[in-house]
Amino acid sequence: MNSIKNIFLLTLTIHLFSNFTNSQTDSLKSNENKLLLNPHFSGFHIEGTFILIVYEFGGLFDYDIYSSKNNYHNLGLRFSTEYYEILDLNFGGGHSNEGPYLSSNIYVRHTIAGSSIWFSSLAGISYLHSFDNQKLNKVLLRIGLELKYSFVENRFGALFKFAYSPTERIGYLGVGLFLGFYIN
Repeated sequence: MNSIKNIFLLTLTIHLFSNFTNSQTDSLKSNENKLLLNPHFSGFHIEGTFILIVYEFGGLFDYDIYSSKNNYHNLGLRFSTEYYEILDLNFGGGHSNEGPYLSSNIYVRHTIAGSSIWFSSLAGISYLHSFDNQKLNKVLLRIGLELKYSFVENRFGALFKFAYSPTERIGYLGVGLFLGFYIN
C-alpha cells in the first residue's frame, strides 16, 4: 500500500512539474506590444522636406534595441545628418535668413509602426554647424517628431518632420518625401 502511495505521489509530482515547465501561454493573453530586448538593424532612409520657406535634405540610420513581437513598438537609436536652410520670401531672389546648417544627430527614438503609417518621437544631441555664424558651431540638445506614410512597403512615401534645439531656438518643420529600406 505504501509503495502505491509513493508511486501515485511521484506520478502526480512529475505531472505537475511537467505542466509547469512546458506550459504554453494562452494566445489571447499574450501581449504582442510588450517590448523585448531584440537588438538589430532596423533601416535607413534619405529624405527631402520642404514647406514654403524651409528645405531640408538628410540621411539616417535606425538601430532598434527593444521591439515588440508584432513590431508595432520599437525603441532604439537614430544616427542622422541633415542639411537645412530657412529662406527669405523675397521676390527679387531668395537669400538665406537663417542657415544654412549642417547637423549631425544622435537620437533616442520611439517608433509606433503600422502597416503604412509610422510615428517617431526623438530626443538627443546634435552637433550644429552654421555656415554663416561660427558661434553656432556647437553641441545642442535636440527634439523631434516624424510622421511617415509609406506608398510602397516602407520604401517610399510622404514625410512630415519637425526638429528643434530649444537652447538656441533653431529648427525646422517640413513636408516632403523619403526613400529607404526598413526591415518589418
